[in-house]
Amino acid sequence: MSITWGIATGAAEGAINNGISSILKIVKNPVAKFIAKEGIGFLLEGLENVVGRIINKEDMSAKSIIAETLISKGVGHILPSSYLKKATAEARHNYSVALHKLEKLQSRRTPNMKLIRNAKSAMREARALYGTLVSFTTGVETVKKEVGKKVQSQLPKDYGGQ
Repeated sequence: MSITWGIATGAAEGAINNGISSILKIVKNPVAKFIAKEGIGFLLEGLENVVGRIINKEDMSAKSIIAETLISKGVGHILPSSYLKKATAEARHNYSVALHKLEKLQSRRTPNMKLIRNAKSAMREARALYGTLVSFTTGVETVKKEVGKKVQSQLPKDYGGQ
């Protein structure tokens, strides 16, 4: 936490003083360098996915893509639960839209197989994204409940323990 605080305050100080010396001191620390490098990598990968979907004119949710990127890299635990809930809701909406689009294409009088194939691909991707977010959110909630039970069982009765 202190390294992250150091990076943030160093960046602010460097920007205010029009100098870069304090940022350089922080980045010389190997742990801080790793954190900064990985953080930038995660953000770039998430932005790359968002931009790619915008270019392809696909329905997408930046929140759900960024959340899924962080989860797949093993750092999903840094996301606040409110962000996860919003990302999951957006992913569920994208999945239902993709499913509806596929059903609509399949029910045409003369279905176009290329459009159906593309819609199936988009639907599978949306379903996988939604499944990842739901699984992660469920896991986080389960861990919170189990930790809460464990803590409560170890508290004295005066403080709400069992």
